[in-house]
Amino acid sequence: MKQSSYLREISYDEKTKQMTVAFNDGAVIAYFNVHPRTYEAIDRADSVGAKFIQLMQNHRFDILKPAA
Repeated sequence: MKQSSYLREISYDEKTKQMTVAFNDGAVIAYFNVHPRTYEAIDRADSVGAKFIQLMQNHRFDILKPAA
């Protein structure tokens, strides 16, 4: 993942199709039923934060850690 002012780190589990996102504000959120191509598009984007917002706004999620 390229450096982002919005996202610190993203990871993806192909078996469960879960993408976990760590934000720069300290929040960690798990997104469910994420297609591998969606993860790859975000991971490889020139603007990771913008692509994340574009593709993930309607995905189901769970907050693992709230923002600091």
